[in-house]
Amino acid sequence: MKNNEIDYFDRLLNNVSDNLKKSIKIEEVDNFKNNLEKFNELKVYAKYNYMNYDEFRANNDTRNLVTELVKKIQKYDKKVKKVINESYESFIEKEFQKLPKMSDVEWKKKGEENYINLINDINEEIELINISKKKLMEIKYQKMVEKYEKTLKEKEILIKDKETADKDKETADKDKEAKVKDKETEAKEKEILIKKNKNYKEKLSTLKVDKERSIEDIKKNKNLSKEQKEEVINIIKRVKKDER
Repeated sequence: MKNNEIDYFDRLLNNVSDNLKKSIKIEEVDNFKNNLEKFNELKVYAKYNYMNYDEFRANNDTRNLVTELVKKIQKYDKKVKKVINESYESFIEKEFQKLPKMSDVEWKKKGEENYINLINDINEEIELINISKKKLMEIKYQKMVEKYEKTLKEKEILIKDKETADKDKETADKDKEAKVKDKETEAKEKEILIKKNKNYKEKLSTLKVDKERSIEDIKKNKNLSKEQKEEVINIIKRVKKDER
């Protein structure tokens, strides 16, 4: 309950309590308690002695006593109820008088405002529920997105690892091919050298210069020009170097 509701009921109970104190005397309360106790004792007595309803009523003294007690209890009960009802009605009337005076039209308008406010409150509650549902769905889908993004990243890492492995293999293959090409190049270069050697030897034959002839002899040879001498000397040096 709201604070103003609690305050309202406190004032109502205080009002009823005050009226009961004024209207009901202490002696009446005591008598009521005594009568109620006697009535309960009779019930216990009947129950203890296994008396059925007919036996209980057949006893004149008992019947008269019960009837008297019930009348007294009902009389007290009616009086208390009457005080409570009157207190409640007078309290409501006083509370109503405290309200601002309004015409029927104003009261109707006030009622409509209260109704509209109530509808608005309900709509706000529904909206809050819908927002909560939407938020929950957003959280759910956000988690799903995060899950799939994580899976996607893992897949991307695997793909990158595979691409790296493929590149490494490709590099290794290229290195292998390069080595094969280097060997082929070496073989070709060797073949070229052999051909050059052959050419050198042919040149030596053509110039009628003995391979074993010393460089000094060539230098002294008058039939050869200076350039021819240098060329032959270089060829001999290369040939001797290759043979070694």
